[in-house]
Amino acid sequence: MILSVDGGATKTVAVIIDENEKKLLSVGLAQASNFNAVGEDIAKQNIAEAIRLALKYANLEPSEIDLAVFGLAGVGDSKESDMIAETIIRSVSPTRRYLIYNDGVVAYRATNLYEDGIVVASGTGNVNFYQKNGELIRVGGWGWFVGDEGSASWVSKRALTYATRQYDNLIEGKELVKASEDFFNDEFKELIWKLERKHDKPYVASFATVVSKLAREGSRLANLIFEEASGYIVLVINGLLKEFKEKTPRVSLTGGLMLSGDVLINKIKTKVKVPIHVFYGYQHAIGGVIYIRKDLTFEDMNKLLKELDDNW
Repeated sequence: MILSVDGGATKTVAVIIDENEKKLLSVGLAQASNFNAVGEDIAKQNIAEAIRLALKYANLEPSEIDLAVFGLAGVGDSKESDMIAETIIRSVSPTRRYLIYNDGVVAYRATNLYEDGIVVASGTGNVNFYQKNGELIRVGGWGWFVGDEGSASWVSKRALTYATRQYDNLIEGKELVKASEDFFNDEFKELIWKLERKHDKPYVASFATVVSKLAREGSRLANLIFEEASGYIVLVINGLLKEFKEKTPRVSLTGGLMLSGDVLINKIKTKVKVPIHVFYGYQHAIGGVIYIRKDLTFEDMNKLLKELDDNW
């Protein structure tokens, strides 16, 4: 049995798969486990909870897990972050046979298998990878302070920036001010002060769902924000396409921000001249299984994704 865990800044998904039957047995869901966002103790607690639930739903004991794969946000950011991840996983893994990767690496496998290609992973944050001649290379993933362009947290922060301009009567409208007050349940100046004091990335990122709704309803500023977000994603894709001169690579978009739908995805597709495959953040956990079973085909992957969707 293979355990695969995807741990991000919004949620933690653990799946158990019978590798011989290529069948999904269970799904365990818990809260965020990005240790940079929620801290080591909470990350450990949530990973353990997702694993506990996956084992419970599969009616398995921890000793029955043969191998575990963990895709965690923060891995690969620095030597210290890698040490933190190792410490956490050593304490929660049901088996001593485990592998740890950046969550974007696992996302790549869940979307492109082992084919050369490009993946843009835009969830709470953003990280991108491309594989050329079998070598996987990271692009972006610089974090909350200087990066995360084209992600849910970036969309939310951008919306709040435009909201300050509306509040100060520098630009017309008040829809972003009102939306932020309704969502964060506070007067505008108060909520900005609180968010400035505590940089709660997952909490801020969740506001992106409201911004996407405003965009669908026709808000000019909300659509501008998604235009800007798509601009970064297009910059990444078109920039990396130049690395592939002889063959068009497989290009995939994934992550929670893809739930915004056409207000984002159509803006990207009109500016990228290759086919684009779209996935969602909760599907990344399947990538850990693909790391172990390198013989899995796209047909196998789609079957597992359908089973995951049915259990979601």
